[in-house]
Amino acid sequence: MQGLIQAAAALLHRARGNRHGTVVVGAAALEKLAGPQLAEVEFETVEFRARLARALAGEGDPPRLEFRTHG
Repeated sequence: MQGLIQAAAALLHRARGNRHGTVVVGAAALEKLAGPQLAEVEFETVEFRARLARALAGEGDPPRLEFRTHG
């Protein structure tokens, strides 16, 4: 959960033009979101993390948080 909150904060820093905040908070978010999808997390985190990394690098739009589909 903390990684998602940090992702939101990093994206806010990016929108406000705060490069230092984007880099520092973004790196912390990416670290916490690293690894495989955990079964107990109802949000899709693997693709979210990949899109977040691209957005923080200025290479794409901010990612959307999506519920995982089961089945």
